[in-house]
Amino acid sequence: MIRSIHITNFQSHPFTELEFHEGVNVIIGSSDSGKTAILRALNWVVRNRPSGESFRSHWGGDTNVVVKTKDGNIGRLRRKNLNSYMTLEMKGGEDFLALEFSAVGKGVPEEISSILNMNDVNIQSQMDSPFLLSESPAEVARVLNHVASLEDIDRAHQGIGSLTRKNNAELVHKKSNLGNLEEDLEEFSFLDEMEVRVENLEKRERGINSLDQDRYQLEGMIQDLEDLEHKREEINRVAKLKRKVDEILERGKEIKRKEGEMEEFRGIFASLSRFTTRRKEVEEQIERWRETFNELMPEQCPLCGREGGVRWNR
Repeated sequence: MIRSIHITNFQSHPFTELEFHEGVNVIIGSSDSGKTAILRALNWVVRNRPSGESFRSHWGGDTNVVVKTKDGNIGRLRRKNLNSYMTLEMKGGEDFLALEFSAVGKGVPEEISSILNMNDVNIQSQMDSPFLLSESPAEVARVLNHVASLEDIDRAHQGIGSLTRKNNAELVHKKSNLGNLEEDLEEFSFLDEMEVRVENLEKRERGINSLDQDRYQLEGMIQDLEDLEHKREEINRVAKLKRKVDEILERGKEIKRKEGEMEEFRGIFASLSRFTTRRKEVEEQIERWRETFNELMPEQCPLCGREGGVRWNR
């Protein structure tokens, strides 16, 4: 249902607002007051007619028509020498939907036409003949069928009849096939016994599957034990290697300690060698001093007068 229309710069309307009520709405006024322009503005939104720019007000400005319905607001805007576009604003609960349809062609977007749901029955202009009174009975029936959607009901009724006939024919055919199938079914009377055997086989299969699961678990446990044994051997081998490494490290410490003692012995030996050399030098020096002393001393002692003098013996 259209609740109101807002017209801006459309023919003789610089700005016009009209509120509509439920049921039939009649627009009255003097000649050239803009009644037809209101219908044209409504048609501009509903049918996208008229086209071009002849409907634009001569004083210029953007031409805008907004139709407000209970389902949403529909706007149509056209600027000078530019393509027109349409807008749709809807609010459902707390959600707000705003759509814009640019470069509108000859038709009206489906989203908008489905909300307006208007045709020739909804609008009658001033020059139109009285509604349905001047029409033929066939045309009146067509309009009433369209209004009441009787055409859809007839089509649905025809479709239901056709579907019923088709289903009845198929039902007869299937009943015939059912008799043939029942005769064929007697040949498979042994299936009950086979079903029992199959159930027994399925039970055995489930038992075998259970045993297979147990076997898989045991194989997994055996593999885990083998892995643990392998890891134990690796640990033992690593432990032996560690003991050997500890022994090598201990021997290395002993060798290092021996090397320290050897180095200390080398120092003592070097000191002893230097001492021996020095001792030999001192002994040679003392020997030279003794020889010099014996050469310098007279045969007779100058102190006591004894012959032979004083000698420095070894």
